[in-house]
Amino acid sequence: VISYLAVVVVIGLSPKVGVPTTVIVMTAVSLAGLVLYGLVDGQLNVSVVDDVVVAIGGRPVEMVDGAAQFVSVNSNDGGAASVGLEALRFDLFGLWLAAVPVVAFGAPLGAWATSRVTDRQLVRFVILLAVVETVSTIVFLDGLINEPDPALISFALIGGGSTVAILLLIRKHRRQILGLAESDFDASFTRSRLDVGPEFQSQLDEETST
Repeated sequence: VISYLAVVVVIGLSPKVGVPTTVIVMTAVSLAGLVLYGLVDGQLNVSVVDDVVVAIGGRPVEMVDGAAQFVSVNSNDGGAASVGLEALRFDLFGLWLAAVPVVAFGAPLGAWATSRVTDRQLVRFVILLAVVETVSTIVFLDGLINEPDPALISFALIGGGSTVAILLLIRKHRRQILGLAESDFDASFTRSRLDVGPEFQSQLDEETST
């Protein structure tokens, strides 16, 4: 998300450049997560007995309130105590199987669709996806509606408002931030000199109208 905003809003490149850029970033993050958590931390090493996860990465787990959780030894009383981390969410193979159809079919389909829509249509679609994702998270994630957390709600509202304000500020002062030179409308435009930022079209329209 941050890389997409940086490419499109700050640098001012086409959204059709931002989408594949973020896909490459997500791929790199996924590979890093696989190495760090799956191999180094051993989360790919899941021990299952009678369809029950008993250990992950050599660390034992136990069922607490219907959820598999890691077990740690409390040095104060010498007993075992749950640390509250659900172990069943480390079904990496199952998550991989769920992601395969999305990547195998969604990525080429998305690339094909992106090449046939305008920048404005692509941006609207990305905004729609973000809204749907936010609403679906609120609806389907346990506890967000039944037991709303005031701190979480405040964080979402303040964080969302601050993000929009910062992006608008960056968009307005992107020339100063990136050190871009002012557009010279008397000079011929080439691919290397063309400013493709969001303010360029309005500046060009004003110049041509006069």
